[in-house]
Amino acid sequence: MGGPWPSSDDPTINVDRNIDPILFRPLNEFDLLSLTLEILKVNGIQFIGDLITRTEIQLVGEFGITENQLYEISDMLSNRGLALGMGINDWQIESAKYR
Repeated sequence: MGGPWPSSDDPTINVDRNIDPILFRPLNEFDLLSLTLEILKVNGIQFIGDLITRTEIQLVGEFGITENQLYEISDMLSNRGLALGMGINDWQIESAKYR
């Protein structure tokens, strides 16, 4: 799977092994509606890791995500064992390397 994000299979990329490589995957690789993706993108949410550090309240209140879009996002995350509002130490520092 190409791309600028790290992979646990790529020995040339120094990835913090405590951070799951799926968190660096861009949201456009997942089954989300175009409008949902656009709202997230405009608000600087590009990777799964960006998304899970946000809460439902932030997505609805600050970004204007609808209830249906929130369900769509939550469903996509839960299928991968993830959820909104998860804390990731140093996520902003790690994700900045791949923007």
